[in-house]
Amino acid sequence: MLTLDADAVLELKNAGAIITFYDIDYKNPKVLVDGKEDSSVVFNVTYNKSTKTLEFNAAHFTTFEVIEAVNTTSSSTSSSTSKPSTPSCGAQKPSNAPNLFQIDTTKDSATLYLTPVNPPIDSYYIVYGYLEGDERFVTSFKLGEYKGVVSYTITHLQPNTVYAFKVRDQNSCMPGDWSNWKTAKTKSQFIAKTDTLIYNKEDKTSEETALDLKESTPTSTLQIKEQSEITNEDKPTTLTSI
Repeated sequence: MLTLDADAVLELKNAGAIITFYDIDYKNPKVLVDGKEDSSVVFNVTYNKSTKTLEFNAAHFTTFEVIEAVNTTSSSTSSSTSKPSTPSCGAQKPSNAPNLFQIDTTKDSATLYLTPVNPPIDSYYIVYGYLEGDERFVTSFKLGEYKGVVSYTITHLQPNTVYAFKVRDQNSCMPGDWSNWKTAKTKSQFIAKTDTLIYNKEDKTSEETALDLKESTPTSTLQIKEQSEITNEDKPTTLTSI
């Protein structure tokens, strides 16, 4: 803001002098005369943005102020365009959710089986955790229209652990609906051993027990020997399967 006394303004006017404002950093500055625009008092206004200087001629004694000129129309347009826009996806949503109907496991993997989804579709997403609602892990794979059961194997799982899975389809940027949750438990990690079971041939109870044990221990190899076949090497060792 600049205030001039009458003598100074009269001297400037008679001499045709120019008033200069410094350090003006506006996109479109304008000069106010006593708080309003008046082209009869202020004229020949020039603004150099690189040097941040504004110059003009004054006609009489008054108070001058430089402000930013606001264009109502452009301001409204600028305001509307400056707002962050919500991303939109024009792709069609997949027509139905996949049906996760079976999970086969090993000690460190799970193979999921699901019904195929009608097009449009280009990928599947799987989330899983240690119980339903636990979405701590996620994986995906690309697959478009497919005739037949869709299967996918997830590896690096922990043995003897329950996991819950659900699947959804996706078409480009448009996600589909989630399937049902389904749980499965990975297998235990067994080590096969050879066991020696000693019994008397006439002892039917012992023989039947040995056969029962053999049937209930698929991961072990049982060697059943008669009492007469036992050697000194066999006697000290009776191993129990784990």
